[in-house]
Amino acid sequence: VGIMPPLMDTEVAEVVGRRVRSGDRVEAVEVQGFFIDIDKPWHILEANTAWLAHMASSHTQTVVDPSATIEEGAVIEGPAIIGAGSFIGRDVKIKGHVWVGKNTRIVDGVILDANCVIGNETLLRGYAHIGSFSTIGSRCEVGHASEFQGILMDGAYAFHYGEFWGILGRSSDLGAATVCGTLRFDDQNTMHRIKTRKEIPRSDHANAAFLGDHVRTGVNAILMPGVKVGPFSIVGPGVILREDLPSRSLVYVKQEQIRTSWGPEKYGWQG
Repeated sequence: VGIMPPLMDTEVAEVVGRRVRSGDRVEAVEVQGFFIDIDKPWHILEANTAWLAHMASSHTQTVVDPSATIEEGAVIEGPAIIGAGSFIGRDVKIKGHVWVGKNTRIVDGVILDANCVIGNETLLRGYAHIGSFSTIGSRCEVGHASEFQGILMDGAYAFHYGEFWGILGRSSDLGAATVCGTLRFDDQNTMHRIKTRKEIPRSDHANAAFLGDHVRTGVNAILMPGVKVGPFSIVGPGVILREDLPSRSLVYVKQEQIRTSWGPEKYGWQG
């Protein structure tokens, strides 16, 4: 990023130039299809979107394993692959180009938008909504009235309520009503700081939230656009997180409370 290469790092173009000048043979590989250099958090979402679009381009038929169950009343609008032992309940709506792994349950009115992958032994329930171009890992759970779009890695949970767009790392847990802000009042992308360097990404995913492995959020936590939370950290109940939180950190609200007397006489009648 920028003009100068990072300290203690060798710039690829410089190395190639030196080898050419010294007479060495330098071979190139022409990329077929798309290529994404993944070294920033938002690049993971870009790669996920590109790969799911690539998968969808050759996905034309619905294939249901003989051991899978699709209940009457479930709606599958487009091509889907349903793995062995999986269960699709009534009132579930799948909008096509969806891949479901083995022994996964999708029940109780869940909506799956197009171009989604759901892993093995995962539970989607209670009118959850999974946005397009999402990847849900294995042994995950997305519960009642949760809205999720992005990448949910293995063993992560979004039990109920809440709205999240971004990446949730392995074995992480979103507390009830955790909300991820994605739209700034100035309609611009968030400035990120990566290894002390500032950058405003030219990416549709710049305002997503990026949470590492083993992260937990408390009830009613609010994650502002573009925040990053390191592994093994906790965002406490009611916190409005505006800046990145390093790994192995805890942030919580210090609340001042006022107590006074109260009773039925305040309403003008006696109890």
